[in-house]
Amino acid sequence: MLGAEMSAEKQQGWRRQRGLQEPEEEIGVLQIRPPALLHYCLGQTIPVSIPVKITPMKTLSAYVKDCVLIAIGCCLSTTGFARSERWSDVKGAKFEGEPAEVIGPLALFSLAGHGRTLIPLNTLSPQDCVRFSEQLRSVPEPAADWAKSTTQIGSEIYDHVLQRQDAKLVRADLKGTREPRFYILYFASTSEGNSWEMLRQSETAWPSFQRAHPSLVEGLMFGVNNSTVEQINMATETKVPYLVARLNEESNMSAIGGLAPGIGYGMVVTNCNGVPLFLGKGDSTEDTKKIMGEFDALLNLLDPNNTEAWAAELYYWKAVQPALHATDKCEPRLIGDPLSATKLTQLGAKRFDATIDISAGGTVTGVTLTPDGELPKSLVLPISEALKGGAQFVPAVDHGKFVDGKYHYHFQAS
Repeated sequence: MLGAEMSAEKQQGWRRQRGLQEPEEEIGVLQIRPPALLHYCLGQTIPVSIPVKITPMKTLSAYVKDCVLIAIGCCLSTTGFARSERWSDVKGAKFEGEPAEVIGPLALFSLAGHGRTLIPLNTLSPQDCVRFSEQLRSVPEPAADWAKSTTQIGSEIYDHVLQRQDAKLVRADLKGTREPRFYILYFASTSEGNSWEMLRQSETAWPSFQRAHPSLVEGLMFGVNNSTVEQINMATETKVPYLVARLNEESNMSAIGGLAPGIGYGMVVTNCNGVPLFLGKGDSTEDTKKIMGEFDALLNLLDPNNTEAWAAELYYWKAVQPALHATDKCEPRLIGDPLSATKLTQLGAKRFDATIDISAGGTVTGVTLTPDGELPKSLVLPISEALKGGAQFVPAVDHGKFVDGKYHYHFQAS
């Protein structure tokens, strides 16, 4: 715990161990000095702009604090999948929370009566990282086939929704579709004029947002005090581009209905088990942009190219992997990928495979590209050098101990 009882020297050591910056240090841009491949694939020695002005410590913790304040008004119960236990936040204060999931470099907790809180993974102790991970074993994850969903939100949506096809609403066939990890829920009432404006705003903002995060996010219009005819008319007139709840099925969607804002309409961003992330009215361009911008920044932390997330994720998974594999083995885990798929494609790479050797200490000791790849010969050396100098791994584990291992890297242009 980082508390008043720790000396300044111990606090500095605590932060260095977790890859954190001193809290009083203002950092606007994280400067990366990448190896050759990043220069070739990103076109420059990148100064990486931090999403929503997030810095490795100060603004990240401020961002997390803001998220907590947004969610406090939910007054929700916890999901009940994991045990609610005592934890410490970034300031060392204790709170009661239920582990919900890992979102990039952040630990998401569900709080009884208060919604949720997000905490950087590298502010948890190694023991709490393991405890958090063990609790997540009982939390449902999105299914590869939506028909097999066991999550709170995903299972309520499956087979109970419509989608727009041309100018009509038809039953949505989601079988065989990968279940999304997150949802934007649009609660709308025909008697509330601002609901109409919220849906019109979403019709403009939604398509580009989903293209940026394919298969990761789905939207749902959920009626509040509507009739069946009103629900259908509202969805078709506003050209809702996402799923629409079947009104006669909404009584069976209690987890979703329980997230409805008290004002009778609004946007709620939630994970697949109903833990709220962001809330807002969404009835103006400014409010919609604010909510979507905050959500987009959070989702960008899941990008393996996002260097901001690497230190926290390495810290967490290095603590967790030996405990998870105390009685078996696992291959190295890729945390940070220095290759930009977009830039590789622009430079003519279509497909390649590489075998990467990683030492027990997590250092890349060798990279071998297979000769059957489809890419310009001029990229072979830069790719090898970049993977060797820039890729970040948690080492392989053999019965609770880190060991040398191999990672099989595959690139396929989309």
